[in-house]
Amino acid sequence: DPALHMRVASVLQAAFRFSGAPEMFDRALAECVAVGNRTAHPEWAIPARALAGNVLMLAGRLYQAVEYCDAALALATACQLESDRVSSMAYQFRGYVLMEWNQLDAARDALMAAWSIASERDRGVRSGVARVMAELELACGDLPSAHRWSETLAGIVIEPMTLRNREWLAAVRARHG
Repeated sequence: DPALHMRVASVLQAAFRFSGAPEMFDRALAECVAVGNRTAHPEWAIPARALAGNVLMLAGRLYQAVEYCDAALALATACQLESDRVSSMAYQFRGYVLMEWNQLDAARDALMAAWSIASERDRGVRSGVARVMAELELACGDLPSAHRWSETLAGIVIEPMTLRNREWLAAVRARHG
């Protein structure tokens, strides 16, 4: 069941993000690859490949990360789903990698593509995009836009206000301060 495996992959990715444990990296990446490369369902394979890209990015493997995001987008294009919400994570995580590389215009384009195709119920994608866009605009010196994105982030994550959401808001506001 690809949906079940994606939930497992997501939990393992979070475990790796918070622990940094190599075994969590291995398990998270394996689960993402299993769904991304071995399912006949592109609506699951696309976000699974994108999530694999995020796991790789968290490990500092940026070239591999962008390759997985590009593979997700290539599959989306082949299935005519590049403008469908299932592709939003691929654009989102590609934007994150480009931001790491200081390719700000390309990062903005990818993040805005993710924003435009994510639906209102895609709070994870939208909150991540808003957080990184706030950082990007601050890096570009556009403080009013950075504040707007920060407020957008606050509006998305206000309910439920999890520890991670509080951490994101505090970090963005501290940088703006």
